[in-house]
Amino acid sequence: MKTPVQVVSLLAALFASCASGTHRTVVFSFENKSEHRLNWVSLEEARINPIGGALSPGVFKTTVDQVWRNDVRARVTFIDFETRSPHSIPISFAEVNKHIQAGQCRHVIITILDYHKATVRCE
Repeated sequence: MKTPVQVVSLLAALFASCASGTHRTVVFSFENKSEHRLNWVSLEEARINPIGGALSPGVFKTTVDQVWRNDVRARVTFIDFETRSPHSIPISFAEVNKHIQAGQCRHVIITILDYHKATVRCE
C-alpha cells in the first residue's frame, strides 16, 4: 500500500509528464476577414472543438486551453448570415504541427478570407 506522500508524488509526476508530452495546449482563434457575416463557425473532422459561433467581418474569437492533437487536416464550416447558405473549407495543419511540436508557437489562428478560402497560421 502506498503512503499519501507516494500517491501525491506519483500524481505530480504523472501530471508533469502529461504537460510536457505530446498533448500540448494551445490558444485557438477564428478570424473573419471576409465581407460576410458568418454563423455557426466551427471546425470539423478534427479532434479539437474551438468555439467560433457568429463572426461579423473583422471579428476575432478565441478559445484557450485547447489540447492540440496533431490533426493533419480539418474543415472550417459556417453558414452565411444573410443567405443561409452553408460553406466548408478544407485546411491543413501540417505546418502548424511542426511549429507546435518544436515549441515555436502556442496560438493557432484560422483566418476566413471568403466563402472558399481560409488560411492557418501559428504564432
